Amino acid sequence: MKTKIEIEDPNCLVDLIFIVDTSQSVEKAFQKQLQLAATLIEQIPPSAFNERIHVAAISFSSNAQINFQFNEFNSQKEILNALLSFIHTGGNTSSVSAVNLAIKEIQERGRENVRRMIVLISDGYSQDRWEDLLDASDRLHAINAIIYAISADSNYYFRELELYTRNKWLVYVNDSEKQFLEDATISLLKCQDPSASIFSLPAQ
Repeated sequence: MKTKIEIEDPNCLVDLIFIVDTSQSVEKAFQKQLQLAATLIEQIPPSAFNERIHVAAISFSSNAQINFQFNEFNSQKEILNALLSFIHTGGNTSSVSAVNLAIKEIQERGRENVRRMIVLISDGYSQDRWEDLLDASDRLHAINAIIYAISADSNYYFRELELYTRNKWLVYVNDSEKQFLEDATISLLKCQDPSASIFSLPAQ
């Protein structure tokens, strides 16, 4: 992507949160999950992380923890090192705990009037109650976050991932990593939703 610097919109301000599943069910795909997150960051010009794009990251199994907060790192290299140092914990799965923590991070350290983007990397097999998943999704969308969900594992639960995104085109499964990276990169570079690029394809 030699043209990535040219197409960057300096007015596109983004608060990005990675939510990474570290539970037992994703063990085989765990390193692939981390590499997906790292590859997305590598698609963006390093200077964007000085101020335009703020990044935070949360990992979860039965409980969630914040691995790094907004403003903790403002260099691409630091963010990459932090993402690639995540550890597979095993255990049960509670995406609700991670979403609650993401909302808290946005409310406490996020910026106003920016694009709020969440990348959920999980197989979608939470052990949360369905009503709790619905509530978490409602609160996530109430703060105007756009959610991208991707499973690096061939075994996934689409319904839960779509519950969070509320858009089937924002759920990436079955080896659709390339499409995810294209869509998420456009989101970070130009604050554009994937639908804009999808619908423009026939005219090109």
